[in-house]
Amino acid sequence: MLRQPRPGEVGGQFNSHLQSIADDVGLKNMRPPSWTSNSTKALQVAEYARGNGHSSTFHDAINKAYWENGKDIGKMSVLREVVEEVGMNWLEVEESLKDQRYWPKVMEHYQEAQALGFNGIPAFVIGEFGFTGAQPLEVFRMVTQKAIEAVGTNRDKPTWGQMIK
Repeated sequence: MLRQPRPGEVGGQFNSHLQSIADDVGLKNMRPPSWTSNSTKALQVAEYARGNGHSSTFHDAINKAYWENGKDIGKMSVLREVVEEVGMNWLEVEESLKDQRYWPKVMEHYQEAQALGFNGIPAFVIGEFGFTGAQPLEVFRMVTQKAIEAVGTNRDKPTWGQMIK
């Protein structure tokens, strides 16, 4: 599906706000894709990766494929490339996609996010604080500090992480 440019995007570049965030975290080659990828299969593979000790490496590799290399992570050929790059077994992953083994877990995460009021991506939960959207690194530092401070004052109150489990 053709992706419509967001306000402020010109000539294959993010708007200045998003580009400065990308630059701050070292994503110098990050560019908006010209299409919208259907990431449901990638989300299922992420669940497979989580259960097989490859969560972090798969997460990094799939994001690099999409954001830095401009690949359509909705395509099986791209998923296979990333799966093999991080050392997972493609035949096992492919089978899990065919039988939709991880689809219920993906939908569970989606429904939890909706119930918590999230309506955008990316979404983040730090302690009892949740927020969405691309944010500067300073926002993460500030929210993390508030979460640390809240632990001392709200010992009996459940955290977001406890509420969604």
